[in-house]
This record gives sequence, structure tokens and C-alpha cells, in this order.
Amino acid sequence: SRLIYIFTSRSRSSNKYRSNVVLVKISAQNNRLNIKECIKYLAQQDINNIFLESGSRLMSSFLNAKLIDEILLYIAPKILGSSSVSFSGVRDIKKLSDKMSFSISDMIIINNDLKVKLEKKYV
Repeated sequence: SRLIYIFTSRSRSSNKYRSNVVLVKISAQNNRLNIKECIKYLAQQDINNIFLESGSRLMSSFLNAKLIDEILLYIAPKILGSSSVSFSGVRDIKKLSDKMSFSISDMIIINNDLKVKLEKKYV
């Protein structure tokens, strides 16, 4: 029953979505969605909280734009190796002083995984 917004830069729309899905056409910059345009659209819909489920490229765009104040991490006890993609995709941090600070506000074990809730630290 909840509304789901899918943002895309593709001109072709699909009818394969359920009635609670809103497909929103957004412009792209450097093969990436214009996230400011996405946020502006959501604000016009009177939406103040967003659940973002994404890959590392979109996550890094939101983190670098300082648009994330809470992160839910699901950590599985698996070793992936050095060629794996980071969940955040952030590559601009070269010094510890440039870090993004979060604090752990909740942690729970789910089967063999760990769910960690991080909240943005404001200094």
C-alpha cells in the first residue's frame, strides 16, 4: 500500500509496475541521475524521509552530497577480497581528518548476519 518512487533518466517507461509505483523521469549528469532534482521532486510531494536501497555509485553520490543521516548496514561474515566494491563507493577521502562520522545507535544479530544502524554525527 505504500508508494514507491523509481527515478530514471530513460525516456522509455514501462507498464510492468504495480499501481503503487511512481516512475519519475529525471535528467542525468555524467551518466548519473541528478539527485538534487530527485530531492526537489520528493520535497514537492511533501516527502521528508527517504529509504534509499542502492548500489555503491548512488550511495556515494548521496554521501558526498551530505544527504544521508542514517545508514542500515547488513554485515555478513564473508571475506570478499580486495577487488570487491565498497558499499559506500566513496573514494574522495584520502585523510582521516576528511572522514564522514557516524555513531552506532543500534545493533542486532539476524541469523548469521549483523544489522547495524548508524546515525550521522554532527560536530
